[in-house]
Amino acid sequence: MVLCRTTCWLRIAAALAAAGAFCAPAQAAAPVTLRIDYLPNLIYDGEKLTLCGSVVNRTTDTVRVRVSCSLRVGQSPLGKAVDNDLAPAGGKEQRFEVTWPIKDLDRPATLSAVLTVGSAAVQAETATVHPSALGLPELDLVDDYLVDHKGDRAVLVVRRQIRERETKWAVVKLVRRAVSGDKIDSASALFVGDLLADDAASSYVSRLRADKQMDRFSFLTVRHPSDSARAGCAVLRTLCRFSKAALKRRYDLALLFIGSDEARFGTDVEEFRKAIDLMSGQIKARGCQHVVFISPVAPRRLAARIERYRRVVESVAHAADAKVFDPQPVVARAGWGRGRAPGPEGGRALSESIVKFVKAITSK
Repeated sequence: MVLCRTTCWLRIAAALAAAGAFCAPAQAAAPVTLRIDYLPNLIYDGEKLTLCGSVVNRTTDTVRVRVSCSLRVGQSPLGKAVDNDLAPAGGKEQRFEVTWPIKDLDRPATLSAVLTVGSAAVQAETATVHPSALGLPELDLVDDYLVDHKGDRAVLVVRRQIRERETKWAVVKLVRRAVSGDKIDSASALFVGDLLADDAASSYVSRLRADKQMDRFSFLTVRHPSDSARAGCAVLRTLCRFSKAALKRRYDLALLFIGSDEARFGTDVEEFRKAIDLMSGQIKARGCQHVVFISPVAPRRLAARIERYRRVVESVAHAADAKVFDPQPVVARAGWGRGRAPGPEGGRALSESIVKFVKAITSK
């Protein structure tokens, strides 16, 4: 009787899988399912890619299953394929974990996890691993995970930026300073920043757009939601907008003002580091000569929590040989108190300080 009941469940599962039911809203009713509990959005080149998953058994009997996990570039395996033989008890779930070392990936790789019950493959989950040395795909955020234009979950491999030795270019820098005063000559420029307001009209960005000093800039701003299901959502939302808009053309100068919402969301610091490292590296790879960071700002109640994100900005800027401007003292003097937005006075002070900084570092 037990064998008959289990066989019946397995036939139902196979039929549902063939019909694509594991991607439909009725997925919760499937008797045995594969669930991805954790897959990173971002990893550094040279780190391990970790997949954590579970097999959920909704039957009343123990079911023996196999989860086959692999990472391939085209038809070639990247590391060893791993088979997990599991036996979740009735009404229970059983977890598994697989890791692959990632080093010098030069083409997109496909990660797959296939659930087999008996002799039937009843469910498959896939993700695409994109090396940042190539063009960044257009990205979206679904259930707090990055997905590419095909809707596949995406993992981005970030290549660390390494600062060139100062002495290597000492003569060139000396000549440049003598000719231009070390100012940036830019015909086209990009501003990437958090909106820091509920609407564009009340944001400091509206003042930036209206200033003649900023007429060469294209603006990419991000409005974050009032809350988040996951800590990394804020910076990943910025990364998605960046992948769709910032890489469409070449810029001479890019101002990255990212991280002011991270203290409020509690974004993972290392995920934040990888995201801004990836963005600055990608735009430099597309010919942008000058990347400049504006350090994140925060109200008094978040002043202590914002410091770790400022340190990350300074660290990435140092590796990218980029300038850093910190407007926090200006907005603090303007009286940014407890609200999530700087307010009229704070917004005015913030925009004026940014304009003044841009004027100081750029040539006419």
